[in-house]
Amino acid sequence: MNRSENDSKQLIYNERKAFVQKMWSRYSHTLDDKGGNGDYRLLAEICEKLPFFEQNEVGKEISRILKLHCKVD
Repeated sequence: MNRSENDSKQLIYNERKAFVQKMWSRYSHTLDDKGGNGDYRLLAEICEKLPFFEQNEVGKEISRILKLHCKVD
């Protein structure tokens, strides 16, 4: 693997890591005082956007199930 490929992979990794950190922070702010009732849509978005070991359908299915349990105000 050449330097350019390594740089590209590192950039993708850094972007994904920042995205998950941002979404997790947003999710944690939706939890109630007892740590429950978070906004599952935020977790669903993480699942939709990140590959699961090259198996995108896994994330899509997890996202679909989470969205079924979302309460929309």
